[in-house]
Amino acid sequence: MTSAEKTDPKTGELVLSTNPGRLALNDPQYGPDLTGGTRIAVLVANTWVAGRVEHSSDASVGAYALEQGQGLPAYGYFVLLDAGGVVGLCTGMTVRLLS
Repeated sequence: MTSAEKTDPKTGELVLSTNPGRLALNDPQYGPDLTGGTRIAVLVANTWVAGRVEHSSDASVGAYALEQGQGLPAYGYFVLLDAGGVVGLCTGMTVRLLS
């Protein structure tokens, strides 16, 4: 991440939100929560990949379950990438809000 990105308020680290079951940007209480439909970019191997946040509470439905293969359960927040594919979200990841 560049020094400009480090000071950008729309770029930061995912943390657990004070709203149960949600992720927030930088600050659990005051940072914006990520919700379904939010456009973000995720930093993966020093490359920003863009997509839309979605949530699955039932691994039998949705693209996230399909991408996991072998019938493995996949619950939680993930990003449907614009270029195709899925990236699961977890605390500590670097993301940038696009919308």
